[in-house]
Amino acid sequence: MSLASNYAALLSKGADVEKTLAYMKHRGHLSLVSQIVRILKREPAEANAATVLLAKESDGKKYSAAIREALAKLGADAARARTVIDERVVGGYQVRAGGKTLDHTFRSALVSIYQNATR
Repeated sequence: MSLASNYAALLSKGADVEKTLAYMKHRGHLSLVSQIVRILKREPAEANAATVLLAKESDGKKYSAAIREALAKLGADAARARTVIDERVVGGYQVRAGGKTLDHTFRSALVSIYQNATR
């Protein structure tokens, strides 16, 4: 777990934001703020809620059947799933629920191809 993830977990559990920022400033960790914000935006508000990560809004319609199937596989409620748009995934979708992830993004496929080609 990265330092930014640790700070994000601390803040999501209700830690005082001002005190946390003061501590981060004292330790020289203020450069992590943008990463922490990104992590907190991706995390569901409720512990049991699911998150669907898409590159663009239109991917939601394109992969709707596959996303519903993935949510069912993870035991998550499709009606309560939160959708997050992140252009870095390039295309496809990623579903996170209950500590499990089903990743069908173009980004992960491209990284896998690159890693296999450079071995």
